[in-house]
Amino acid sequence: MEAGASAMLDGVASLAAEALNTPFAAVSLLDGDRQFLIGCNVAPPTSERWRPVGMSICMFTVASGIPFIVDDATMHPLLADHPAVISGEVGAYAGVPLFSDEDKAVGTLFSWDNRPRDWTSGQIIVLQDMADLASDKIFRRLI
Repeated sequence: MEAGASAMLDGVASLAAEALNTPFAAVSLLDGDRQFLIGCNVAPPTSERWRPVGMSICMFTVASGIPFIVDDATMHPLLADHPAVISGEVGAYAGVPLFSDEDKAVGTLFSWDNRPRDWTSGQIIVLQDMADLASDKIFRRLI
């Protein structure tokens, strides 16, 4: 996380957004207090790459260690009151966990849309494959 944003992971996020036909995708890492967007297809201002983990939707993916797929965030019990959903920034979310070498979920590759959408099983498989690529790049694993 201390290394900062990564152009390589910006590329992974861009590929994910294109493959899923979504406007947004990002790679995030979480520690106990913060979420850091280490890669994003639409580069946010530097000040917005960090956010408190309590404002993160990715925390649900990391906590469960399994994909967190939401077709309509306004109807989801964990997200309906989230500020990003209320503002209209997030209408649908799909996140897949990234695992450390110790097999601990430490982040996500996620994509979102500002409107509800039906995620297909094929899109989730692509997202999983791209998450594996992101993990390999972050932890410098041989591909």
